[in-house]
Amino acid sequence: MKLAKRPGRAKPCPPRASAVGGCAALRMTTAETGAGEIYLRRCALARAFQKQYVLGYIMKDMKKLSNTAYITAKSRLNASNRLQRKQKSFVFFIILMTIVQIGMSSYILITQNSNHINLFSCIVITLSVFIALISNSESLSNDTLNSYKFHECGMKLLALSRKIDNHIENDLENLNIDDLQNIYDNIISQCGVNHINIDYKLAKATIEDKYITFYKVCHFCSALCSIFLYSLIVSVIFYVYYIKI
Repeated sequence: MKLAKRPGRAKPCPPRASAVGGCAALRMTTAETGAGEIYLRRCALARAFQKQYVLGYIMKDMKKLSNTAYITAKSRLNASNRLQRKQKSFVFFIILMTIVQIGMSSYILITQNSNHINLFSCIVITLSVFIALISNSESLSNDTLNSYKFHECGMKLLALSRKIDNHIENDLENLNIDDLQNIYDNIISQCGVNHINIDYKLAKATIEDKYITFYKVCHFCSALCSIFLYSLIVSVIFYVYYIKI
């Protein structure tokens, strides 16, 4: 009679093999998570640096455009003042010649002195010609219109410069440099006339606070150069009449 076999014992499992594998997987997951966080941080820093670089580049361009608009505005306002001064000098010159003409005509009628009638008559005729030429000159009407254009353009450019400065201080991220550049170009093109070099020199000297008095004198003389030329011509003609007659 065969004896019954004892039930065999189950083979023991490897000591906590599943636990070891789980720990390894956990360590790997933790390492990957740490590396991912470092990568994300680096990406965030790179994006922040790129954003600051772009904003700095935009700010530099905006400041340059603002300065250009401001100095051009000052130049246009200087040109407007120069033309107004030029027009006032012409009006003063016309009034002065009219007074001289009336005085000489009255002298001829009152004195009836034959020694000076011919001389005074020639002077009166010359003054009449100059008054007619200056009064009907197109430069007077053009100067009035151009002075208005310069003043309007200068005020628009000043408003644009203030707008750009306000955006730089408060809302730089939403600033569009192309739109502002187009606005600047449109203002310049609508003016239709350009200032001269002395207007720009005076504006630059005023901003930099250098040689202001010198450029103011030059600007004043440039406004009166035409009237100086007319006065010189009239003086020469009077001198020639005085020698011949």
